[in-house]
Amino acid sequence: MPFFTITEEALQRMDIDSYYVSDYISICIYDPIPPYWEVLGRGKKHKQSKKEAVSCMNDVFTQEVLQELFPAQRADDFFEALFGDANEGAYDISLSFQGHDEQNNTLQFTLDLHERPGCCLACNLTSGLPEVFSRHKVINIEGLVMDVEKKLDGKAKCGTWKLGRTQQPQKNLHSIPLQIALA
Repeated sequence: MPFFTITEEALQRMDIDSYYVSDYISICIYDPIPPYWEVLGRGKKHKQSKKEAVSCMNDVFTQEVLQELFPAQRADDFFEALFGDANEGAYDISLSFQGHDEQNNTLQFTLDLHERPGCCLACNLTSGLPEVFSRHKVINIEGLVMDVEKKLDGKAKCGTWKLGRTQQPQKNLHSIPLQIALA
């Protein structure tokens, strides 16, 4: 006997297709990779919509988890190693999750460079950063990718990764795409 049941009405409120179920079902478990949801008690798996799959990955890579994966202190450590003084850095670095590309089976992140007050983010200074970040021991992209895999909790393995070209979505924000292939 399940602890509780979810009615079709509740599933509709959660934006889950109700035609997959009849009167009542047991607890739904979402599994982001591969994109399926499973109905416990009946053991049936149903193809999950793209919206649900992205939502599941967003549930894994919350703002709290992203800050744990790439702590704010890492930018200061980077500038300390680079210049000998963390206050010399022109930007703070944060990690954001952009989504799961189902077609290529990749996770899409960005390393966001946020201009510090009184400093300037110059394109000519940030355009070479993907190459620097890919090798720098403090930024440690390889370690970051291993930590991302741990957050996937055995549902997938991270394969190859690559950093894309620096983008400038705003004057005071530059972003470096990080693409991680899932195996």
